[in-house]
Amino acid sequence: MIMRNYFFAITICAALLLFFQSAPLFPSSDELPHSLSVNKVTELLKKRISSAGRPSKIIVRGEKLHASSMIADFYRGKGFEPVWVQDKNYQVLASELISAINNAYLEGLAPAHYHLEQINLALDQAVGGVTGASFSGIETLADLEMLLTDAYLMLSCHYSEGCESSLSMEPEWLKNVGNADLMSLLQKSSRERRIKEALNELLPSSEEYSRLRDALARHRLIEKEGGWPKVSNGPLLRSGSQGIRVAELKKRLSISGDLNTAMGLNGAVFNNELKDAVIRFQKRHGLRVDGIVGPGTLNALNIPASSRIRQIELNLARLRWIRVESIKRYIMVNIAGFSLDVIENGGIVMSMKAIVGKPYWNTPVLNEKMTHIVLNPSWNIPESIAAEEILPKLRVNRDYLKKQNINIFKRGSDNDKISPDSIDWPEASEDNFNYLLKQEPGPLNPLGQIKFVFPNSFNVYIHDTPYKSAFNSEMRNLSHGCIRIEHAEKLAEYLLKGDTGWPLEKIKEVLSIGKEKTVLLKEPIDVIVIYMTSWVDKEGEVQFRNDIYGRDSRLDNYLRAK
Repeated sequence: MIMRNYFFAITICAALLLFFQSAPLFPSSDELPHSLSVNKVTELLKKRISSAGRPSKIIVRGEKLHASSMIADFYRGKGFEPVWVQDKNYQVLASELISAINNAYLEGLAPAHYHLEQINLALDQAVGGVTGASFSGIETLADLEMLLTDAYLMLSCHYSEGCESSLSMEPEWLKNVGNADLMSLLQKSSRERRIKEALNELLPSSEEYSRLRDALARHRLIEKEGGWPKVSNGPLLRSGSQGIRVAELKKRLSISGDLNTAMGLNGAVFNNELKDAVIRFQKRHGLRVDGIVGPGTLNALNIPASSRIRQIELNLARLRWIRVESIKRYIMVNIAGFSLDVIENGGIVMSMKAIVGKPYWNTPVLNEKMTHIVLNPSWNIPESIAAEEILPKLRVNRDYLKKQNINIFKRGSDNDKISPDSIDWPEASEDNFNYLLKQEPGPLNPLGQIKFVFPNSFNVYIHDTPYKSAFNSEMRNLSHGCIRIEHAEKLAEYLLKGDTGWPLEKIKEVLSIGKEKTVLLKEPIDVIVIYMTSWVDKEGEVQFRNDIYGRDSRLDNYLRAK
């Protein structure tokens, strides 16, 4: 009897030993009530975040969490309790975010950037109760929780004014970058089960954004169907031209919608319909409008659809950085488009050509308030221009200053005028030239008759110009950084129209006198200076422009690296 009890006890002990040896450290979430699983996930989140250091660098399943520091702060603030797997029907909430991530493709964003593959894998494992040597059900839930949070925060960040991207790529953009409380938004939208709706509400609601997004879809369809063919190199194509290159041109323009296919693609003769199509294409690409396919037009024709798609995607990102929906009235300058528009209640009330900075004198991206106008402005010539452009001329021609109506002052004092003869010009250099050059108002002043001031750290402003012929050029990156406009008097009249003391007749009278006069605006107006190389105009035409400063390339490289 004693021996039988002894062997029975040995058998029970052995069975218990085998059971405990085979049990995982973290049991499968299916083996626990969900409330206990949530507690275990909370413990694991706390452990992972506490060991991630400061600033936090969290890696989940081999992927770095982009918003690691934000995630750490978020979970610390809520006692490390999970958001996504709190409810036992967590797969419904997760699937909603997965759907939103897939829809990011429509906004020109890459779903893969938001951990899509790993989220799907973790969700399948968690729902299926899969465990193994490398992970447990609790670890899978913790992985899923953190991946979903990072994906949500990054997607909401990119939807709400671009967050870090705008500051990283355009350091001049210092104001009005979105400051949405993304962590509170995550908490609220998950609690209310409004994941997709909350994310979509962050996107711009402007027509400009919607039109460009639609253009992206159309160009992606073109690429899916094979894109457009190249037009072979050769002599100019113009009215009367014939041959295979004309046939290539017809097909190319019909696919992009510039040539009405109802006109027929048969025949290889450059007719009036084809000329009209070329003109339409040239207008859409900011080219010389002559209906002739020369080198510039041919180069634009042969840019592949895939490149145009990426160009649209980059400019959608830029539109997410600025929000104009709530601004009733503003001035919009597009650097790459060489244009200035005045927008009121969502509609363009005035448009004109603009001249912007040379490639080595970039016009900065800005968002400021215009506060005043200067009629008959004088020009305090910047030190760099004085040293690099004017000093060499003075060494050759002592009368240059007199002919240009430029006076010299001791730097720091506009009242202490100096005679040009008192300066040893051959010895003058950028290092020892401690003088201010000031060009007085007049027909030679490069600021023209009117200057529009919106104070900023770059000392950039909008102004008139006496050199009107420059507006006939297609490539108008010709200035030292400031913005010259085609119709300065019309803009001044518009800005002062609500001021009964400044009718057009008085503006003209002051301009004719030639004396400098500063006029404060009763209603300051927003000035938004942007860099857009693609947009859709109010007629629905997709516009493309050259990347004159290489900013598309830099933004593309940055976003791909991220």
